[in-house]
Amino acid sequence: MKTQEIRVPRKEKELKIVLIPETMDIDEVVVTGYGNFSKSSFTGSANTLRTDMLKEVPVMSVEQKLQGMTTGVQITSSSGQPGANQSIRIRGMGSFNASQEPLFVIDGVPVTSGSMSSGGPDAAYMNNSKTNIMSTLNPSDIENVTVIKDAAAASLYGSRAANGVILITTKKGNTGKVRVDLNVSGGFSHAAVDFRPTLNGDQREELLYEGLLNYATDNGMESPTEYASSNIGTYAYKPAMGYTDWRKELLRTAMHQSYEASVSGGNDRSTFYASLGYNNQEGLAKNSSLDRYYDGGSPTALWAVRSLGIDPANGQEVFVKKDGTYSYTYDTKDEVKVGDSEPDVEGVIGSTLYYKGFSFSVHLRYSLGGDVFNKALYSKVENISETNLKYNQDKRALYDRWEKPGQHARFKKISLTETTPMSSRFVKTENFLKGESFSVGYDFPKEWIEKIGFSALRLQANMNDIFRKSSVKEERGIDYPFARTVSASVSVTF
Repeated sequence: MKTQEIRVPRKEKELKIVLIPETMDIDEVVVTGYGNFSKSSFTGSANTLRTDMLKEVPVMSVEQKLQGMTTGVQITSSSGQPGANQSIRIRGMGSFNASQEPLFVIDGVPVTSGSMSSGGPDAAYMNNSKTNIMSTLNPSDIENVTVIKDAAAASLYGSRAANGVILITTKKGNTGKVRVDLNVSGGFSHAAVDFRPTLNGDQREELLYEGLLNYATDNGMESPTEYASSNIGTYAYKPAMGYTDWRKELLRTAMHQSYEASVSGGNDRSTFYASLGYNNQEGLAKNSSLDRYYDGGSPTALWAVRSLGIDPANGQEVFVKKDGTYSYTYDTKDEVKVGDSEPDVEGVIGSTLYYKGFSFSVHLRYSLGGDVFNKALYSKVENISETNLKYNQDKRALYDRWEKPGQHARFKKISLTETTPMSSRFVKTENFLKGESFSVGYDFPKEWIEKIGFSALRLQANMNDIFRKSSVKEERGIDYPFARTVSASVSVTF
């Protein structure tokens, strides 16, 4: 209330004083390991996600709460398996050999993130799916999250915080009447992977037949055609029941559902907060429900022998030696820097709009100028070894290879005896734009919901990994497909 000075009349027996409300701005608070500070007085680099920001995102894990919400923090996953490890990088990669994961501190207590299988043979036995320890924490129980990025982290927690610190404060009870919250959410996931265009059974047989024919021809056999015809059955056997679409047999659209309830309250002496939740998340795979770079100058530099591509005259690769001359012979002494994986420009674009109870939030990640080694082209198109013939092959191995003199082709001729060396031909500049998250929500007007005994009612929908447009066609999620997740939730407060 405002401070007032009021004159007291001598003859008046009663004095009527009206208190006048005063609106005051409260500075943002940064939670650290040794206390709370106003944001203006905290000298370190920190981002804080408050409760009102976190409630906009119905997610299945703690890490997804941070996705696209904080600058300088990159979150990636090597798998779409439920509860799988999330790789978190705060301001890039700090070491090749040591751990690059940040330190998690929950309510002041440092905890270890990462796979629960890393605790020894017993832990590995109990957790074959290598799920993440942080997946055991209910995202709805989080009050706020603070990410400390710079040297301030090391001053708080020592060497353990070399990769940054993520401080998590869980919800606590407040004084006042008892509050009950119910939240129901559900959604689905499907494979967020652009699989390589593979051959069907007949196309695979055609490719292998040509490989056997070339092999027989290169070795001077009398009848290459007879050799190829008599041996094709060994490598491309046609099943009596026909070919199987294994992608269809192994993968599915996975459903997930979550039910949560919490109750909180208290008085001047004590407060309480209790929650109970049930979460069921199917995996994309059925029956699952939870190369060489040198360090030179820059740790992100890519080194290889320069290549001019495939010679149209004979189908061989032409290499550039250090002295600038050309050769068909690959020599590791001719390796030079051919690229750098560090992007020229990268960042996150995000915004949240509010209009008459509706909220719209979108976060995009972009990267320009970084180079990558396209392993799919190297290992799945040209280097088709004899041991890998039992697997299906990339369509480009059949249609984009060199076949005859004068042909300009991306890839050399098919051979079962040669191995393609690493060269600059497989280093590509990657520019990408990724839709990390999108959410929409609606808060019902209080005058509506109070009539049915509610104090708050909110509908929310969220989608992660919406799209990924890249100048390089890469394979992601080979061990386990990436998931594009859609979630919806209903939150009720009594």
